[in-house]
Amino acid sequence: MQEGGHFVPCDVVERRHARGLASLRATFLPMADAVWLFDASCNPPSLAASGDPGSLTVCDPDVLRQILGATK
Repeated sequence: MQEGGHFVPCDVVERRHARGLASLRATFLPMADAVWLFDASCNPPSLAASGDPGSLTVCDPDVLRQILGATK
């Protein structure tokens, strides 16, 4: 924790990550007119996909699979 914050156990981080991706897929993507999905694990973040949620233009298929294919 270089810049402050507090300790969060790994299992909690993993659970929150999975829940967040599930919410993205089930709740937020269906409500969106357009989306931009980024891989923020790199610096600078890279675009994984963008466009209409029903027909995304894919820039990074591996990252998109991780986002959309994570545990449902």
